[in-house]
Amino acid sequence: MLDTSHEATVSVHRDQIRSLIGRGGSELEKLRVETGAQIDVPNKNDDERVTITIKGAKAAVDKARQEVQKRSKEFDSIVTRTINVDRKHHRDLIGSKGKHSHSQLISENR
Repeated sequence: MLDTSHEATVSVHRDQIRSLIGRGGSELEKLRVETGAQIDVPNKNDDERVTITIKGAKAAVDKARQEVQKRSKEFDSIVTRTINVDRKHHRDLIGSKGKHSHSQLISENR
């Protein structure tokens, strides 16, 4: 009989929950299958950080915890900046059918 009495928690930014869960829960389910751990994500709340609970066999919990922490660190390292651009410059910045904004996204991700 397998020991499933281990438990760990990981704190993640609330904005990360959507990407962690994935469309229709696909990412979360994939993580559950890969690790064999039970991963519980609480319902939305107003706190900036959310505590995810991981339960299962020690090896499964450790593997799932490490993966969630890795994803959380990647998310936490993302820098978001908002700039206001005068409306008269929008067309030049974006280009026809978003041509300029698409090429800008490509070059920033390299």
